[in-house]
Amino acid sequence: MNKRFLTLICLSLSWLPGAGASPSVELKVQGMIKPAACELIFANGGTVDVGVISKRLLNQQKRTLLPDEKINFSIICDAPARVSLDLKDHRAGTAAANASLKPLPFLFGLGTVDARNVGAYTLSFDEEATADQKPMRMVMAENQTDWGWSNSFLMPNRRHSWTMHQSGYLPTPFSTLTGVIILAPAVAPARDLPTQDEIALDGLASFELNYL
Repeated sequence: MNKRFLTLICLSLSWLPGAGASPSVELKVQGMIKPAACELIFANGGTVDVGVISKRLLNQQKRTLLPDEKINFSIICDAPARVSLDLKDHRAGTAAANASLKPLPFLFGLGTVDARNVGAYTLSFDEEATADQKPMRMVMAENQTDWGWSNSFLMPNRRHSWTMHQSGYLPTPFSTLTGVIILAPAVAPARDLPTQDEIALDGLASFELNYL
């Protein structure tokens, strides 16, 4: 009885004279989808100072190895992302071939004095980088698709990334990656250098962070 009575009242109210439709109210849905944002950070702002080197300590006949420099770095993203580092040597063509046992494609230049190449340096990883507390292997490509295994050395004009896969090369997304880059500088044989009292070491490389 009670249920039927309530129903009849509701029906009668819907037919009251003068009753009209309620004004419509809009419901807006807003938002934005943004790609992950990542930042590459070098310790000491990315500046490596090898100090003052006495010219009399340079080897006359062969290269002089300078102490390795360790550069701590991290890539921090606000969401998991696949990224790569593209390396460019802004002193390309100035790497002294006789300053390293590595082939020229692995070398970064240290500038020239009187049209003579002063030396060269390599960049490599002391150990595997770690992303989100997991070890990562470095992979390399000359484009965005043809990835392959890479040794620990970074190369100019190459694209470098990381993967956690042991049998594949596809870069793995991550939120935070940390690692240590070893900069190994060397000076060309003193006999091949100009006779100025002071010779500046002038290396400059850029790391471009790309989203894959």
